[in-house]
Amino acid sequence: MGGSGKTTLAKEIYNRKFLSMDRSSFVFNVRDAEAKCVLHKKQRRLLEDPGVKGVSFDDTEQGKAILASRLISVSVLIVLDDVDHTDQMDALLPAKDILGRGSLVIVTTTDKKVLQSRDISSVYEMKKLDPLHAKQRFCSKDVEYLQIIDVHEQEEVIKKTSIGEIKPTTAGSLREIVEFPSCSGTLLPYSAGAEKIGVNNGLMGDNLPPQDEVVTLMQNNNIGKLRIYKAEPHVLEAFANSGIEIIIGVANFELRDISSNQEVANMWVDENIIPYYPATNIKYIAVGNQAFEKTKYGLYVLSAMNNIQIALEKANLQHRIKVSTTHGRAVIPMSLLPSKGTFNNRVKNKMRSVLQFLDDHGSPYMANIYPYFAYLENPNISIDYALFKSTAPTVIDGDSIYTNLFESMVDTIYSAMESLGFNNIPIVVTESGWPSFECLGMDLFGSPPVNVFFF
Repeated sequence: MGGSGKTTLAKEIYNRKFLSMDRSSFVFNVRDAEAKCVLHKKQRRLLEDPGVKGVSFDDTEQGKAILASRLISVSVLIVLDDVDHTDQMDALLPAKDILGRGSLVIVTTTDKKVLQSRDISSVYEMKKLDPLHAKQRFCSKDVEYLQIIDVHEQEEVIKKTSIGEIKPTTAGSLREIVEFPSCSGTLLPYSAGAEKIGVNNGLMGDNLPPQDEVVTLMQNNNIGKLRIYKAEPHVLEAFANSGIEIIIGVANFELRDISSNQEVANMWVDENIIPYYPATNIKYIAVGNQAFEKTKYGLYVLSAMNNIQIALEKANLQHRIKVSTTHGRAVIPMSLLPSKGTFNNRVKNKMRSVLQFLDDHGSPYMANIYPYFAYLENPNISIDYALFKSTAPTVIDGDSIYTNLFESMVDTIYSAMESLGFNNIPIVVTESGWPSFECLGMDLFGSPPVNVFFF
């Protein structure tokens, strides 16, 4: 079943297991690779991820022989994502009797015959959630972010959040806004001269529209920015010549391999940037998503950023595409006075190094800013302040006056950066939003549908 979350489930298993294996590799979009006659590149990926250098071949049969020789008796975790033909299995999956004890191979596919061809007996078939359980899942604490979901005519879903760029100046309660998003629960038309909003395209729902329809929908509503959480070839191809600016994510589970091997970083850029740019307007690469909030990923962020930067320089794209990483609220404790903003002591030294990287390369600080969560966690924050509905000053911080929580949270980030000596790094807001329904009817969540329109 397409669009049911097979890749997401495979990622979750991979994230839990990869540190315990001798070697691990997650190979995305296998079907697409065969269509482009680049299966040998996926074979090289399997070999180079663990840190093996100097592997060079251009023939799939040669790659099969090298894979078999290199993986004998090695404990491996291999995920082959979106396989649709037995030839792909033959090219990428060595005979199971040569792999080491404890090895785990996961294959995602919509065709059971692919699994039967290799005598794979343990098959998990994804099932759709009914609407009630889907709603419960969305509202549960297992979901990291409650993001606005906008459903258009045929209930085809786009994850709707704002992406905007904010530039620091020397004065004002909110720094000068360069590309400030207008946050709304629906896709509203904008005049030609208005600043453009952005959307996060998560690709994890059922009945998703074809990407060419997404392009048309965005253009018709003057939505000029898109963020995808990992490189998706069909998305990048669909957005070619659209003019829409794109942030491409490097997934958290890819960080370790990219951080430890420059060749892997080079291959990531070779496969996910060079074939599409400049026809596809790639503006930023987000290396990891809130990785510092997850200790095992935070270890790899800065090295991965450096290696992606080197790969861009090798391709002479360093002045056109900027490298950063996204951060959530956990790295900066909530402060009602923005001027008191500081980084969490646990990550302060790492953040100093990241900020130095951003400053050196002219890259922005990427922030996922959710007034909704701050409102939930702090009883002193009023719903009007969180939803831009206050008409009178709510927070006075020195010479700065705040009438809404969003601006306060942005300035808190600036203060945190300034506390470490960085005064000129712009902010790109990579996520924001408000739930568009009551979670299981509990009004205490502050999420009746009307609230999303104010946000």
